Amino acid sequence: SVPALQPAVMIARAVVVAASAASIRSAASISLQGIKNFRPLRGAASSLPVYRCAALDGATPADVIALASIDGKRLGRVIDLRNDDEIGKGRANRTAAATDFYRSIRAEQLLINRPLLGDITGFWGAVAEQAPPLPIFPQIAMLWSSRPLDEALSRALEDGGLAMLYTCILASAPQEVGRAVDDVIACALRDEAVVFHCAKGKDRTGLVAALVESICEVPRAEIVDGYAASGALLGGDDAPGAADKPRPPSSGGVDWGRFRGSPAAAIEAALDWIDKNHGSPAAYLETCGVDAARQKQLRDAAL
Repeated sequence: SVPALQPAVMIARAVVVAASAASIRSAASISLQGIKNFRPLRGAASSLPVYRCAALDGATPADVIALASIDGKRLGRVIDLRNDDEIGKGRANRTAAATDFYRSIRAEQLLINRPLLGDITGFWGAVAEQAPPLPIFPQIAMLWSSRPLDEALSRALEDGGLAMLYTCILASAPQEVGRAVDDVIACALRDEAVVFHCAKGKDRTGLVAALVESICEVPRAEIVDGYAASGALLGGDDAPGAADKPRPPSSGGVDWGRFRGSPAAAIEAALDWIDKNHGSPAAYLETCGVDAARQKQLRDAAL
């Protein structure tokens, strides 16, 4: 069985099912119209019914049909790694098909939210720990206001780029990271398709993908290549080269436009941070609540 589809989607099904059938025969060949960066994992992990992508808010009727049965596997989970405010913005701009799809998977209890940036205080605490020593002015000005500290930490995060963003997520959200990875494992072991995503499918999604691939003993070079593929798949400001264009100095809050693209060095730095602080991705995941036996279950399924 597949999740119940709303009437609008059922009507569209008759029109597009023939075209969709060819696209869902092979996970590697799936090309969705309104969902960017949709693909399986790399290496041995590609044998699992596990898929990563950008947000589903732009899904077309054909996309919804493809998601209901991916490569012949029943959809078992959709894991949304975004914060509530991001989900709200996405909801406001959803297509009719995506609205019906989300309503359906929520009713079927297939939708899970694991916000990797949900602990804002913990995240900025990690930024403060990883940032260079603060200049003397913010330290003095903090006696009267927190604004100089906020601005100093914002600039430190911008200077640290994607690499610092990733290491601060890993440091501040181990429980949510562990829950997301365990959700993936649980669904894969039931031989049901699981889709996880954030906004663009490159940052938070890239971290979870790298950890799951590490469990499956995918070589690090292949993990890095999988992460780096997002830029070209997303295009626009995230395309290789476009993300390197200089931006004017920012003031006030964080300029999130500085965290574009998917340069290999960013995920390499995140994996190096894991090795330095925990010894290996497997050991890091144990601190996140995904024990060695659980990891072995997924590894055996993949290998």
